[in-house]
Amino acid sequence: MRLYTRTGDEGMTRVKGGKKAKDSVRVEAYGSCDELNCFVGRAVSLLTQTEHLDIRDDLTAIQHEIFDCASDLSNIRESAVFKVKKDRIDKLETLIDTYQKEVRQMNGSVTFPAPAQELVLCASIAKRIERKITTLHKEEQINEIVLAYMNRLSDLLNISAKVVSVRGNAG
Repeated sequence: MRLYTRTGDEGMTRVKGGKKAKDSVRVEAYGSCDELNCFVGRAVSLLTQTEHLDIRDDLTAIQHEIFDCASDLSNIRESAVFKVKKDRIDKLETLIDTYQKEVRQMNGSVTFPAPAQELVLCASIAKRIERKITTLHKEEQINEIVLAYMNRLSDLLNISAKVVSVRGNAG
C-alpha cells in the first residue's frame, strides 16, 4: 500500500463516510486534535519520571482519548458509533478536582518551568479546538460529548501546569 493516495491533490480528503474539503471546519477540528496530541506528547517528555509520574500517566492515557476525539470528529456517517462517551468527561473532572486540591497552596510568586509552560500551550490549543468544534456543531452533526470533553481537557491541562509549578517550587 502506498503512502500517497492522490485524493488530496484537488483539495479533498477522506473522512469516515465520505470526503470533505481540506479547509473545512471539520477537517480543521480533527486535524488540530493531532496537533494537540503532539504537544501533549512533548509536555509528557519534559515531565520528570519521579516527581510527575502521575501527571505523565494521566496525559499518556489522555493522548489516546484525543485520538478518539479526532476519530469522532472525522465521522460523518448518519449512523455513526462514537468512541468518546460521557464517562471520559467524568474522569477528567475527577482529575481536575484532585489536582485542584494540590494547587491551593499556590501563591503569586510561583514560576512556571518549561513543562508547565508546555501544558499551558496545550490548554490554549485545546481551547482553539473547542472553538472550531463549536463552529462545526452549528453547521453539522457531531458527537457533542467531544465538545464538552475538549472544554474539560483545557481545564485539566491548565491545572496540571499549576501542579507542575507548585511541585517545582516546593523543592
